[in-house]
Amino acid sequence: RVVLSQGVAIRGHVFDEAGAPMAGVRLEGLTNQENTWRRGVSLDGGSFAVSGFEGGGGGFTVRAVKHGYAMADRVGITVPPEGLEGLELVMVPESVVSGIVVDEQGEPVSGAGVLFSAKRPVRFEGHQFETGEDGKFEAWGLYPALYAIGIKPPETRVWSSRDEVARLELAQGERVEGLVLSLE
Repeated sequence: RVVLSQGVAIRGHVFDEAGAPMAGVRLEGLTNQENTWRRGVSLDGGSFAVSGFEGGGGGFTVRAVKHGYAMADRVGITVPPEGLEGLELVMVPESVVSGIVVDEQGEPVSGAGVLFSAKRPVRFEGHQFETGEDGKFEAWGLYPALYAIGIKPPETRVWSSRDEVARLELAQGERVEGLVLSLE
C-alpha cells in the first residue's frame, strides 16, 4: 500500500555557489506536524518539490544535503494555502574535520559523541558525530563558521555546556586533519 503525502508542496531550485543547477540533492522538509520530515530529490535543472506541508502555516524548514557540500537550509518558512514556489537554496563546498578522542591516559575512546555547534544568523545549530572503535571521527558537511566543539563520554545521553573542549573557525571548503580532543 502506498500512502501519498497530504498537504501542499514547497517547490524551488538548488544551485552551487557559481549558480549552476544541482541534480541529485536530497531535500528534507520539516512540516511541524508531529515533527515529520518529508523528503525529495532535485532533478536535472536543480528543481525540487517537497510535499506534505500545511498550506497557510508557518515555521517550516527545508534543507538540502549532498555529499561534498555544506547543508543549505531555510528556516521559518511560511507556506501560502496553495503552496510555495521559487525557493532557492545555494550549496557551498563543505568543510571537514577529522581527529581522535582520547581519555586522560591518551587512549582512544570508542563511541564518544563529538558535537560541532555554531551560531547561525537565525539560530544555534549543531552537527553531531560519533567516534569509531579506534576513537577516530570525521565531521563532514560543515559550513564556514566559528564552532564550539564538545565531546561526551559514550555512556552519557545528554549534552551540557561543560562538554565544550575547543573552538575552531572553519573557512569554506577547509579540511582539518589530526585534531586531538581529550575527554577529561
